[in-house]
Amino acid sequence: AVGGAGSAAAAAAAPLSALQAALELVLWAVQQAEASELAVAGDDAAVEKACAALRSGIALASELPVGSSDPRRAVDFVAALVARIEQLPKRGSMLVPAGWLGEEGGAPANLLLLAVARRDDDQFDVWVCNTAGGLEYHAARADGALGALLVLAPARLPAIAASRATLPSLWLLLLRPLFWHTPAAAAKNSIYEQLLPYLPRKPLLACAAEEEAEGGAAWGKPPASETSSGCGALALQALHALLRAGGLSPAASRHVEMSVHAAMAARLAANLD
Repeated sequence: AVGGAGSAAAAAAAPLSALQAALELVLWAVQQAEASELAVAGDDAAVEKACAALRSGIALASELPVGSSDPRRAVDFVAALVARIEQLPKRGSMLVPAGWLGEEGGAPANLLLLAVARRDDDQFDVWVCNTAGGLEYHAARADGALGALLVLAPARLPAIAASRATLPSLWLLLLRPLFWHTPAAAAKNSIYEQLLPYLPRKPLLACAAEEEAEGGAAWGKPPASETSSGCGALALQALHALLRAGGLSPAASRHVEMSVHAAMAARLAANLD
């Protein structure tokens, strides 16, 4: 029985281990890009803040009591998380893993990343990063040039009052499907239909319309089915959110992201030699 419990816990933690590895790779690539001639002048502060948030996200993923079904560990983790959010400086950000494990023996876990950022006015933005289940709740449109489907991910939930962004009961409910095995449909509906809209007090689609009007919407192609189960695209979405939260424009953020892709490609080429 002990061995069975250990195996179940290890299986539950596996997606978080993959997420940690993806975040570590993106962090390495960002540092390599900034040290190269591809770096963008004037983006150092935003990139430094993004790197700090990536490190905190890696640490938080290792601390999260995923699949523990332990109320005390869940409450203690949420208390520590809320304290970290409260301590964020202006334009500071952090990454919080979210999602759901699903039922034991059922479909694979579905991970999200929430980039939580304090604004200059002491309100918060939360960027919802997702590459798989739940994307149907994100805004979508056709590419005007090619007609391909584009989705808004990460999706920004703007101007969240500090009292909501630091509400322990909200974070406990958001993370509950990672602490306890929960049917995927129930977890997804709760997160996207109730908990996330509670933060800005409006649906995700209403937030998307505002983001589009401001010219900052991060439209992109949905991840291919063969890669959506991995965490690489999720980590790259998080990087975009962190750069934007740090004050970079969409164009400057994309430049940093292209530099990161170049660093990753160079590493792959070196490994193949």
